[in-house]
Amino acid sequence: MRLSDRLNIKKKDLISIVGAGGKTSVMYEIAKECKNKNLKILLTTTTKIYYPTENFIDNIFLLNKESIDITKIKNGTITIIGEYVSTENKLIGIDKSFIDEISKRNIFDLIIVEADGSKRKTIKAPNYHEPLIPSKTTKVIGIIGIDAIGMLLNNKNVHRVDEFSSVTGTKIGEIISNNSIKKLVISKDGLFKNSPENTEKILILNKADDKELQIKGCKLSRSINKETIDLKYMFVTSIYNKYCRRCEL
Repeated sequence: MRLSDRLNIKKKDLISIVGAGGKTSVMYEIAKECKNKNLKILLTTTTKIYYPTENFIDNIFLLNKESIDITKIKNGTITIIGEYVSTENKLIGIDKSFIDEISKRNIFDLIIVEADGSKRKTIKAPNYHEPLIPSKTTKVIGIIGIDAIGMLLNNKNVHRVDEFSSVTGTKIGEIISNNSIKKLVISKDGLFKNSPENTEKILILNKADDKELQIKGCKLSRSINKETIDLKYMFVTSIYNKYCRRCEL
């Protein structure tokens, strides 16, 4: 079954993706599947992402040079909108309030937003101004790389180590444990920080690329399940291997 079906992605969803360990990969996978369903899809960011070069993307609009050409937004297309491209070849995102405005205009069937940065690390905690989630968001997908378990808490492995330490109680230089990740998920200042009220929260424990990591993911999911957090769905996945297992809540 496709990831978009497992996540119950529907027309008119506005999805914000946060965390680390595969945000862009998850965004692209959902977009490709929904393109095959003949939907009009918008991908964008409220932070910045590397300039996309994937051949399945149909339109890219840079708002510092041009406006959105509605005539190019057709069924079965993927459109990306950003403000401009930086000298680091990164697509600079748009304001979250503008994404809410686009949602109201019903130009697209589905909007997916990468709502915070992670410097390509496998796990992170948000800082004081993150994540930047549009208020019209219907689903927040929080992503954690399951391969973080057993890593040391340092700048090489974790984005925003001080915030991670504060949220989880794990000291810099200590091993990231199941309990560290559980605290990141359930804390009000953790993975799902700034989620709008009544938004569906979906946890993806990604990068379970082999049997050992899949077992770790399932064990972690059981411990999270025992805590009080309003999760709609929880999955252990490997986008690379097309693996997706739903965990009971």
